[in-house]
Amino acid sequence: MKTVWRSMTDPQTSIITHDVVTSSNEEKDIRYRSLFLASRDAVMTLEPPDWKFTSGNPATIALFGTKDEKEFLSYEPWRLSPEYQPDGKKSIDKAKEMIEKAMKEGSNFFEWTHRRINGDDFYADVLLSRVEEDGKIFLHALIRDISKQKEMEKELLRSSEEKYRLLIEHLHDGIFIIKDEKIQFINESFARMAGYTGEDILGKNFIGFIAPSSKKLVAEQYRKRLKGEHSLDEYEAQLLRKDGTVIDVLISAGIITYQGKPATMGIAKDISARKKAEREIYSLTNKQRTILQAIPDIIMEVNNQKKYTWANQPGKDFFGEDVVGKEVDFYFEGEQKTYEKVEPLFKGSDDTIYIESWQRRKDGKKRLLAWWCRTIKDEKGNVTGALSSARDITEQKEMHTLLRESEQKLKAIFDSSPIAKFVIDQNHTVTYWSKALEELTGITAKEIVGTQYQWKAFYKTERPCLADLLIERSFDKISQFYHGKYRKLKLLEDSYEVTDFFPDLNKNGKWLHFTGALIRDLNGTIIGAEETLEDVTEHRKMEEKIIEDKSKDEAILDSIGDAVFACDKDGNIVLFNRMAEQLTGFADKEAIGHHYSQTLQFIKESDETPSIDFIAQAITENRITEMANHTVLVRRDGVKIPVADSAAPIKNVKGEIIGCVVVFHDVTHEREVDKAKTEFVSLASHQLRTPLSAINWYSELLLSGDNGTLTPKQRQCTEGVRQASMRMINLVNALLNVSRLELGTFTIEPELVCVQEIVKTCLEELKPEIEKKNLIMRESYESDVSRIQADPKLLAIIFQNLLSNAVKYTPKNGTIQVILGKKNDDILISVSDTGIGIPENQKERIGTKMFRADNTHTIDPDGTGLGIYIVKEIVKGSGGNFWFESSTGESLPAGRQGTTFYITMPKSGMKKKGGVRKLI
Repeated sequence: MKTVWRSMTDPQTSIITHDVVTSSNEEKDIRYRSLFLASRDAVMTLEPPDWKFTSGNPATIALFGTKDEKEFLSYEPWRLSPEYQPDGKKSIDKAKEMIEKAMKEGSNFFEWTHRRINGDDFYADVLLSRVEEDGKIFLHALIRDISKQKEMEKELLRSSEEKYRLLIEHLHDGIFIIKDEKIQFINESFARMAGYTGEDILGKNFIGFIAPSSKKLVAEQYRKRLKGEHSLDEYEAQLLRKDGTVIDVLISAGIITYQGKPATMGIAKDISARKKAEREIYSLTNKQRTILQAIPDIIMEVNNQKKYTWANQPGKDFFGEDVVGKEVDFYFEGEQKTYEKVEPLFKGSDDTIYIESWQRRKDGKKRLLAWWCRTIKDEKGNVTGALSSARDITEQKEMHTLLRESEQKLKAIFDSSPIAKFVIDQNHTVTYWSKALEELTGITAKEIVGTQYQWKAFYKTERPCLADLLIERSFDKISQFYHGKYRKLKLLEDSYEVTDFFPDLNKNGKWLHFTGALIRDLNGTIIGAEETLEDVTEHRKMEEKIIEDKSKDEAILDSIGDAVFACDKDGNIVLFNRMAEQLTGFADKEAIGHHYSQTLQFIKESDETPSIDFIAQAITENRITEMANHTVLVRRDGVKIPVADSAAPIKNVKGEIIGCVVVFHDVTHEREVDKAKTEFVSLASHQLRTPLSAINWYSELLLSGDNGTLTPKQRQCTEGVRQASMRMINLVNALLNVSRLELGTFTIEPELVCVQEIVKTCLEELKPEIEKKNLIMRESYESDVSRIQADPKLLAIIFQNLLSNAVKYTPKNGTIQVILGKKNDDILISVSDTGIGIPENQKERIGTKMFRADNTHTIDPDGTGLGIYIVKEIVKGSGGNFWFESSTGESLPAGRQGTTFYITMPKSGMKKKGGVRKLI
């Protein structure tokens, strides 16, 4: 028969297979039964196909609270669990998954939430092992209650963060917090250990500070811990120091919530000295890895002669392979009363006896073992020996010593802390009064510790402090004494914070912010309360100053003549001044807190479609954006008001965009003035065309020679008159076009046109100048967009202006390129050149009326500055978009300077528009 022994230890399990060779099946059954009954862990068996329990030891009965084994066997496994496990899965479904895994892999170790018969839930470690015996397969289950361990973890989480912050800073061990793979916090010890400053480490990826040999292990444990998978409670790794050396550390970590997100908080203990010693001791062996692994439980069998008759592999690992046959006291260290304590077992006692004993390990070292011992009896009830399980608790004892030392250090830290604090016991007697509180109140610890006069430090007449109310559990009186000034804290149970003014402190009184919390022992019993106080007088003064400044700012905003509103990144209005109320018809209370689109309707005057893109662009593109021309605001009463101005991003002190401020004003008067001006220009231009046409006709007539031959001087003068009249005619035509564009009286009559033919026509007109400069012309037309719906006259005006500018401002041997293609769902036209480019500081003004860049005047002093404006307005009026890119080439290689103008139109082409005039 092959018996599989499995022992559960935290955090790992170890599986040891031991071939038991006995003289008879009966002796095997006795031994197994003794193990079964002696185990302090719940042990049971389950059999397929329905996986019901078929046995349960006394520890099982006690754990689940059933009357006897028979009652326990009546329950299905999942009925001894809540309906759902902590991960949200149904217990019945997850139980089947765990069973299937154990059957498939041979064993399965996991955490589980069980439920006792009385309805209480508890946490447990579970080990399922597949057993094959005489052709029969079943599951062997071991369950260990870990509720106390979990409660201790919860108790630690409930401890005050502030209480331990100073302790963490002064701990010898390194403390760190990692969120999103970046280091968020380290204490001084960690920085010193790693050889870095806080600035070197904070915000960096933690893997960069791990030695190459440990990167995989540390990254894997970090990932498992965040995913909630089983991970090591502690493990060894190597840190990479700033000077390039490595240091051995023992890391233990857990999951916390930091700044609202899951994070890893851990302790790094410098074990480099220990590791160095171990390497020296075990330099010729491979025992280091074995010793550092989690040690499983030891199981030993003793006969009535106090000799070891059997040991599992962990026992042999501890005492040596030759342990069987040796007397128990052979391994004792120092005088002990072990035999005296376990003597009842050899007299037939069925109790489980616990003892702690110093034992000599096989390497000669003294170790403290915790033993759980139980008698072994034969089938007649005669005692044949005892079976004991043991665990090495040497480090645990050392930890208790360290905890006592930590308590002493904590008291010393509190005494040296600048935080004012006092503690009272359950009888309201002061047990601690910090030095900082002495300075704050003028009352010494010697005067008040041991008394119940804590109230005298704060009030003239006797009344309870916050800590007193907590001890009395008088939570209703907290509202009575601190109405409107207190808040219940979420981090700690039954804890509160208060901000209040104490007129009797100092000459002018003081504002104090104080917190109160109950103090409980490990069993949850209230043993006292603490109150921590902070002088916030200066902070309150600053708050009052901020409120005063805010009131001034609001008064200034309300007094300016423009409408102003501000919104956050989501578009929700946070500020709405008085002029904004007047223009929109909405009160600030109606607007604030709502998305700006619910209150402010900005539309295009031409087609009444929304015109609010400039607000989103200011936030997303981090720049000042202007309203589109001819933007109208629809008031609450439906009245439409022409408005203009801009939006600008709002940034915090870190330079991060947190919202947008929009300024706008009524431009009704300006629009009327512009309209009158435009109408005047139109009228004046019409009146100028007639005499200019006559001058041009007569000058051409003279030049033709039909009325006599002109002398060279006369011909030169007449040619000058003709050219001057042509420039005037071009200017008048441009002014007329501008007038019609601004008045919106121009027509758009789209038809199917060939873009290439229009470009060729324009280039033919410019051919003399192109050949004179030896310019290279490149053209590219995508076949499926070579014909588009467009007004041929308007398209010709666009190309005439763009191409004439390219030819005019590109030096000899330069290149001009025309491309017709697609961009997403639009038609894309681009005209680029290798010309003089546009200065960076003048790019914003390109496309405005009458503006020409400074570097164009020497090349063409007679330009009007209207060509690009006309192109821009035609494109916008046709439903398209217009933009450009340019560089003067001052810092670029030759041939890299120049300008590219881009035009996009919908695939459907230009939008038809009725009007009274065509452009010239």
